[in-house]
Amino acid sequence: MKNFKTNLLFLILFLIVTGRSFSQDQIYTIKGNIVDENDDVAIEGAWVSVLDLKSNLIIKKIETTSEGVFEIDFEKGKYHLSFGSEKHQTLLLQVDY
Repeated sequence: MKNFKTNLLFLILFLIVTGRSFSQDQIYTIKGNIVDENDDVAIEGAWVSVLDLKSNLIIKKIETTSEGVFEIDFEKGKYHLSFGSEKHQTLLLQVDY
């Protein structure tokens, strides 16, 4: 695990998950900022994807802004979150909300 973190070429500076209620559906928002771990420069155009945990199908995919900022919403469930770019290693996290 330590090796993976050491080799990871980018870092998610912060990750905030908030839940909000819309009628019967529970919607969660993840906001963050992706930067290169070596020089702290924002990574523009990095992708952030929400994948179904069982099927691994992409439910939603967005790209970061020029400042490396992203915000993505998803419904309550079990997912993989994927962060990456063409020049950086992909990071896969499991979330269960």
